[in-house]
Amino acid sequence: MAFSNDHNAEQDSSGYTDPPVILVNDLEVVTFETQDDQLASENNPENCIGLNNLISEELVKIFSFLSQEERQKLRTVCRKWQNVVDIVFGMKIRVKNSTSDLVKVCPHAVEVELNSMTQPFESGIAFAQTVRKLMLTNIVVTYNLVSFLNACANITHLGFTNVILDLPINDPWSQFGKDSTNIPLDSLESLEIKCFTFTEGVVEIMNFLHDKVSFKRLKDVIINVQNPPVIPYQVMFQRNINPATTHPLVKLLVKLRPTLRKFLIGRPNMPTILKFQYPEKDEFPPQLEHLEIHPYFREEWSPILREQNGLKIMNLGSCNVSRWNEIQGAVMTNASCLESFTIGGLSFGQIWDCAVFQTCSLLRNLSIEISHSNKVNLAMLPLQLKNLHVFGPVPKYEITAVAETLVGLESLKFTHLGRIAEFNNAEEDKVNLDVFKALLQLPNLKSLMFVTCSTISIDWDMISLWCTSVAGTHGFSFSEKYFQTHGEYFRNGISVELTDEFKRDAFDWSSVPMLAISDTVDMSTPDPFASSIVFHVQHLDPPAVPEDDV
Repeated sequence: MAFSNDHNAEQDSSGYTDPPVILVNDLEVVTFETQDDQLASENNPENCIGLNNLISEELVKIFSFLSQEERQKLRTVCRKWQNVVDIVFGMKIRVKNSTSDLVKVCPHAVEVELNSMTQPFESGIAFAQTVRKLMLTNIVVTYNLVSFLNACANITHLGFTNVILDLPINDPWSQFGKDSTNIPLDSLESLEIKCFTFTEGVVEIMNFLHDKVSFKRLKDVIINVQNPPVIPYQVMFQRNINPATTHPLVKLLVKLRPTLRKFLIGRPNMPTILKFQYPEKDEFPPQLEHLEIHPYFREEWSPILREQNGLKIMNLGSCNVSRWNEIQGAVMTNASCLESFTIGGLSFGQIWDCAVFQTCSLLRNLSIEISHSNKVNLAMLPLQLKNLHVFGPVPKYEITAVAETLVGLESLKFTHLGRIAEFNNAEEDKVNLDVFKALLQLPNLKSLMFVTCSTISIDWDMISLWCTSVAGTHGFSFSEKYFQTHGEYFRNGISVELTDEFKRDAFDWSSVPMLAISDTVDMSTPDPFASSIVFHVQHLDPPAVPEDDV
């Protein structure tokens, strides 16, 4: 704990003196001194008005703006602050074998982590009535799990991280856990399991929760695992299941079906997500509002998708061309409520017809990430669309149609455009400056990106030159992406950002830059390892030659 209380700070011209600053565990707390001579004097620091002079209600208001971690640091300042933090906001403690006494001396703990516990606690749990978030980390033997769950029946969040249910032979505590009656967790709303792989230990947790624990409010089940198993999730959409042959995870999900709101499994950055509509209605088959699948849309998802008619978010991962018809059918079935759609995959020259989205009156976000597939009828996309990402070939006339029709777009991104050989002259098939400017004239557009596009598909030189010439315009900024090969840099992307300061109506769209690029662009020697270069453009000297690779 470091303190700084410098009363010799310099005064500014108005005579004001900077207040002393107290640093408490890297948190800066400022105490204020009155400048009224009748209330205080420099020789009487007891008259200073500081945080410690505030009443508890005022401290509560101040502490409410801090995070839980920051409040835990402040509780070490004094007993008064400790009482305010513990009683009003609750404690956050981490209990290991070496600190097991915390279990009996922390009556205000609201978040408790049991890490590598091996000592049994059947009674004397001080925070049993206050704890709301209980996390079990590393190996926790059964008797700790059962005793804590029985005592802490008011928890709303239960988490397991790298936990294996240990069942030693002839261990009376383990036998107690094995033979115990139903454990009621009526307040539990969220269950989270984190592990690297879906091991037998995780399966045992599933069996334990299914066989020994009852739930009334459990809404969210989150399983973060690097390599999730292939599980027949379609079983949970069936009315009757065979417990003897059903996977323990599916059995648990079926048990939770009356209350389950969200199920997530997979890597944190690429999870499979199922969000249910109104589970309390006990509809059959269960209806989803959010279906997100990673990494592949496999055959077992087809019967689930066919039964849905109220999906708002549909992210189907990488899809085989053979499933396009059923996916497009699902889009039309859910057209009245669909708000976001994403599809990926690889085709072999097949055409994706965007007319399938024409009746999606609520569609706001659309991402078609199918490589080697020509996208057609972009002009038939709904006018209220706000964000559009197209991956793979798009004919020039389709991009022009976007500029003419999709007036609601705020973000537009093209990736790996490629070249569509529909003209005898390849130059006519490029995205030229006129098309680029037409896109920027969309009335609500704030972001335009062309990423990983070669010179075959876009006229980089002219577009870059024009962006450089108008870069000083208020509200207009751009950056260019480069890749390096054999010591040379090649442009393959550009990003334009527009703010509210950019006035389209007053802008001169007819301007055509006539200067050579070398006369206008400041290419300061780029970092050989940089993937993008942002230009701050002035009329400067010719660009420096990039240094050779180190």
